[in-house]
Amino acid sequence: MNNSLTIDIQCLFPLPELPISINLTISGVDEAYFDDVLKDVLEQTVADVNNVPVTAVNAYYVGSVSTRSIDNTAVINVTITPENSDQETAVLEKVGYSNVFASEVNAELEAYNTTVDSVSDIERIIAYTG
Repeated sequence: MNNSLTIDIQCLFPLPELPISINLTISGVDEAYFDDVLKDVLEQTVADVNNVPVTAVNAYYVGSVSTRSIDNTAVINVTITPENSDQETAVLEKVGYSNVFASEVNAELEAYNTTVDSVSDIERIIAYTG
């Protein structure tokens, strides 16, 4: 006779959802313009596109990219921290279709003369607190 007890640890100690990280290559932006104008716009746009609160989105300037045809191209890291597993699934699906995601973000960024040229693969961030 097996008298084992199975306990769902997730129910007892809910695990936070893992942040979703992507790099956007954006033309028409340098570090000063990103800091002064685009950071807040990009964070709000990504939040709106993914139906998450803006507090769940963080964008930061990684560096400039040298291209032959476009001046002021930069890599911007965007991290989205879902609040629950349903939100996590929705964000992964939306960002996973990078062309659709880029198009929706570009619709807003067009007013700021910037364009998302590419979206990196999704990375998950595991924070170690040891």
